[in-house]
Amino acid sequence: MKILIRHEHNASHFIYSGLGNAFRSLGHEYHFWDAANKPAFDIFDEYQPDLFIGQGYNLDRATIKCITERRQELKVLLKVGCLGPVCDDVDTEEYPILMASEQEEKDVGVLSSQLQDHLLLFNYVHDNRLDYLMKGWKNIAPCYGLLPAADTVIYKEASVDNNLKCDLAFVGGYWPYKARNFDKYLLPLCYPVGQYNIKIFGNQIWPVPQYLGMINDDKVSNLFASATICPNISEPHANVFGFEVNERIFKLAASKAFFISDPIASLTEDIFANDEAVIADNPEHFRDLVDTFLDKPHLRDTHIQECYDTVMSSHTYEHRANDIIQLLELDVCTKKS
Repeated sequence: MKILIRHEHNASHFIYSGLGNAFRSLGHEYHFWDAANKPAFDIFDEYQPDLFIGQGYNLDRATIKCITERRQELKVLLKVGCLGPVCDDVDTEEYPILMASEQEEKDVGVLSSQLQDHLLLFNYVHDNRLDYLMKGWKNIAPCYGLLPAADTVIYKEASVDNNLKCDLAFVGGYWPYKARNFDKYLLPLCYPVGQYNIKIFGNQIWPVPQYLGMINDDKVSNLFASATICPNISEPHANVFGFEVNERIFKLAASKAFFISDPIASLTEDIFANDEAVIADNPEHFRDLVDTFLDKPHLRDTHIQECYDTVMSSHTYEHRANDIIQLLELDVCTKKS
């Protein structure tokens, strides 16, 4: 089976890469499409995909035509903006969550009328909270909660590296919206310098001396395994509305790292529902937990193993890929690589 993925940056890049790696491990092939550098007609004609993974909010006439011309054989998986009760609850000026536009509804509706059972819509959410984000889409096409997961091609067999050992390690970019939580949870631990041994890596500069620049992907899991504690810090809306679980949590668990997370309802109710994970109620509690586990690191062991077991049993990208195959009734023998 050949899978074409319209590329997006930031978190989606890693989610699509993980999903692509999972399909590849199952015997298929995938290709990223950079729409800024190659027209839709060219990439669809050259690659001839069996499955197209794209986004409802950036459909254009060319992409719609390429899809509908292949409606008999092409299956389509589209990430869409929120269209559900969440739209009434969230002030997007304060929490910039992507909501569906009228144009997106129209474009996806056009595809739905042509593709029938060949179209599946998704958002990055657990199925238990799918209606909250996507109830309005269910009148247009079937919907799926594609929760981020662990990329076991990259995040496995992590080993301790003495050069990466530290009290706390974090990998991620720093920008204003995310900084609202970083500034509360992580930055206070950076001062006075030297109180904790902290290593921070990311593709954007952090305003602290513990920022060490970029880190190669092949070293990230070793960093996680080498740190005593790996903070998991979410975007602010995850704490308030409870539906968004970031991909980092699954990377950490798959690397057998010990993490302390800020509070996210879906994390503790839908994923680690048996107290596998250590969750801080607030920044002050987070600091107390950091001190506790640095003082008694043996207390980490049970949490590390139980989080690893939970993720590997239900939350890898192989699980997500198999879900997609079943939901779209994909013929996995078609053009199998």
